[in-house]
Amino acid sequence: MSILESYKTCCNIRYEYLNTKILDMSPLDFVLPIHLALMFELILDAKRKGKEIILPSNQDAASYFSAMYKIGLRDDRLRGNTYIPLSKLPLDQKDIADLKNDMLSKLSKGMPTRGEQVVGYIIDELITNIYDHSNFSLALVAAQKYKKNSQLTFYDNGITIPHNYEVNNLPFKNDWESVKMAMGGLSTKKEKSRGYGLRSCQNFIKYFEGEMLILSRAGGLYKSMDNKEFRSVSLSDKFKFDGTLVCINTKISKISGKDFYNLVECKNPRGLI
Repeated sequence: MSILESYKTCCNIRYEYLNTKILDMSPLDFVLPIHLALMFELILDAKRKGKEIILPSNQDAASYFSAMYKIGLRDDRLRGNTYIPLSKLPLDQKDIADLKNDMLSKLSKGMPTRGEQVVGYIIDELITNIYDHSNFSLALVAAQKYKKNSQLTFYDNGITIPHNYEVNNLPFKNDWESVKMAMGGLSTKKEKSRGYGLRSCQNFIKYFEGEMLILSRAGGLYKSMDNKEFRSVSLSDKFKFDGTLVCINTKISKISGKDFYNLVECKNPRGLI
């Protein structure tokens, strides 16, 4: 299942919960990082209000959800060699080092030349973006390394990319276009410079022929495994989550030092991406 389809499944679960007051997660046959991030607030809301919760039909998925929300996030009993359990980002960026190091060590293990640098760069840039731009009260990360690929999810309930542009008087036609502008490097920082974080991350995803979904408020961009380019995504109220979501699914293969730095600096030699 693609990360876009996984996102839609979570939205359908949320829609049914809001209408029936029953949180039915039985459609989830397995647990991906995106499921953990998007189900978090729904489960807390259902527990707080005493609503019925139906766990995933898959026993492994049901056991993980049940354990995670009973004993708390990032409990040692939930730690594994290949995954980062759903984790809250601390409000103070100074306290983030241990989480970033844990993510890097788990996801980069056994990777080819410079693979660790790619993973470290993506983690650092996407987390830094949350602290620099979102003004969040809740931010979540989760990651899993599989045999052939790695999945990472970053979610925050902050002011969103389009709203950030609005308060800085940067015009755009719709929300997905604002995400495209951010992916193109348009920064709202006071120093007038192009932002390399999202641009570089999308370069790596294209280079490794991976999958990436970035949504903010009512729009975003999506690249599937089969397509080289990103396409726009417009969200109706049913499929809109407050905040910003970035999901990556990719295989990190061998990359030369020259290509790595060209992708980071958004230099695009012919044929690189």
